[in-house]
Amino acid sequence: MPIGIEYDQRTGQYRGSDGRFVGRSRIESLVQGELSRNQDLMRDLTTKLIGSDLKLPDWQKAIASQLKDSHIRMGLLASGGKNAITPDGLKSIADSLNTQYQYFNDFSAAIEKGDLSDAQIMARIGQYARSSKTTFYRLELETRLDNGFKRGKRLLDAQSNHCAECIEHQRPEWVDLSDIIAPGLNCDCRMNCRCRVMYSRF
Repeated sequence: MPIGIEYDQRTGQYRGSDGRFVGRSRIESLVQGELSRNQDLMRDLTTKLIGSDLKLPDWQKAIASQLKDSHIRMGLLASGGKNAITPDGLKSIADSLNTQYQYFNDFSAAIEKGDLSDAQIMARIGQYARSSKTTFYRLELETRLDNGFKRGKRLLDAQSNHCAECIEHQRPEWVDLSDIIAPGLNCDCRMNCRCRVMYSRF
């Protein structure tokens, strides 16, 4: 959790150090900031790998560590911090990481075999750098359900192109929260998904 920001379970919103609610745009900015930092770091490591300044096993270890840290940070932000996250929330983070590790192992094997061009390698690492975004939205939805929120809306970003699944998943009217699929899950957009969810207790 960022210093000075606390999650309010009653309202399902965040408060700053002054006790006032933090706007959703601020939370989205924190998420995007995390993804940008993660992407810069992973690209830097991968540039060193391509330039033979970093050996493959060392690169694998560094990327795996960064993946773990980013998914944990995003999970904690979504659920309210280390004192608020539940065992189910921790399991959800672990499940997301295990999925990414499986993809990453296949990716690493393809690099070792020489099956990918430098451009393909850089494109793929960008996807892994953004993968923790799906953990944030999954944990946010699960946390709101645990906190007693009953209904939700899933809205499309008017400025984005959406895959067929996102259009199918949209819920512009209030529906039971169990009918909402977290952005980035079960859609072709995955970590590039720009949908958002609104929550209500009633």
